[in-house]
Amino acid sequence: MLIKDAPQFFYLYAKVVDIAANKIIHNAKYPFSSFMLDYGSFPTFTQTFLFQYLGYGEVGRFEIERNPIEIGGYYRYEIKKSIGRFCIINNFIFNYHGDGNCYAIDPKGNMLSADDTKLLLLKWHENTWYPTLDDREFHRKLIESGKYIIVDAIYYPPAREQLYEYFKMRESTSNKETLDILKKSCLVNGISMSGDIYFQNENGTVVINQEGVIRVRIDTHGVNPLFYDPFYSKMENWEKVSAMLYAVHPNGDLYTLYAVQDKTAVIHKAEKTWGNDLIGIARNGVKSGAENDMKNKLNNLSIVELRIVHKALFALHGFTFYDYELSCYFNGYSWYKPDPAVKENPAILSPDQKRLYELIVEIEAARKRSVEQYNSLE
Repeated sequence: MLIKDAPQFFYLYAKVVDIAANKIIHNAKYPFSSFMLDYGSFPTFTQTFLFQYLGYGEVGRFEIERNPIEIGGYYRYEIKKSIGRFCIINNFIFNYHGDGNCYAIDPKGNMLSADDTKLLLLKWHENTWYPTLDDREFHRKLIESGKYIIVDAIYYPPAREQLYEYFKMRESTSNKETLDILKKSCLVNGISMSGDIYFQNENGTVVINQEGVIRVRIDTHGVNPLFYDPFYSKMENWEKVSAMLYAVHPNGDLYTLYAVQDKTAVIHKAEKTWGNDLIGIARNGVKSGAENDMKNKLNNLSIVELRIVHKALFALHGFTFYDYELSCYFNGYSWYKPDPAVKENPAILSPDQKRLYELIVEIEAARKRSVEQYNSLE
């Protein structure tokens, strides 16, 4: 998301980073007002870039499928009432509204009503595979309430209170420690494409999966001068350092960004090293004779994780993605070199990768059949 005609505040300059090329492109204006930083000014991603979203309730332009769309008039004022971060899913922009409901903006820039947003999510839900019928029904009831954004079995949380409510309802699978953490003060930093949720508390950043299990803790305080620098950690110098901002890349990398007065803003990156190595699975493929073991492993992947492995087979060869989420995801890797000439054709795969591809297609087809069978019973 980008903004134009932002209110005039005192600005520093933040670096805009090209994730794919791993280099700085140029400097961007960075607001130093603590109010701006704490209430709506978030770093975000679009395609290959990480940059500062100058929030303050004003949204002048969204980038969807690389085409700018003007948002104005009534929509502009409605967007001001949103809480938490916007999320882009299937090229729709979603947000939680101050009235407690979820709203979407379609790829043409039209804002959907709360009821139409709910119907859109329910339609997607009908075509989503769940490992159990209980999971399916649980998520459907949440979507029907109009207060949850759930797509492809992934919940997109806006705030601590709703996170706690969500995991309390699925307490049978949620980690008790997670619930204890969520009882205290914390801020949602973002969510990766595979559904890992990042939130900040007094100890740094904690990452949990969709079942509420803690995946990893990241010491983000270690890169914040308010914590490690004796000069800036003194109260009289606090105003010289902006609030720490966070951006979660779709591939799971965490970026932290802050500005020090009279200096260029600083960006740090924590690379994802936990969970399944989805790219590694695609890169290695499966050896002849090991198909059963790999099939069991793939069956344990979520719908999104399986999709990532499937598409990674071709991303490794340079296939160009025009889907927003997949483009953002793979552009986060230095090895990804898009080549428009590369086709999504199994013929380009190695023998081991082709065996993996055939297993994935088989599993995806089986999951599709199970969804169709379930829908036919309703």
